[in-house]
Amino acid sequence: MTRMYGKARLEFFSIKDEFVELRSKGWLIRPIYRKFLSEEKISMSYQSFWRYVDRFENPNKKDRNFDPVTLKDKKKED
Repeated sequence: MTRMYGKARLEFFSIKDEFVELRSKGWLIRPIYRKFLSEEKISMSYQSFWRYVDRFENPNKKDRNFDPVTLKDKKKED
């Protein structure tokens, strides 16, 4: 099975609105992940899902080096 670069990001963007709705209803992250996985809306690992959730929910973390709009890593400028 070949992997498609960026597939997890695309999957997260496709479920982002539903994710926000579930979180506003008080759902925890793992049950949301299991729901999307069982509905075959995502195929990414839980680790990848958690990373995108963390980046989405905490865009102002001091140790972040990414663009919260695109969820892409920014290149460090020296």
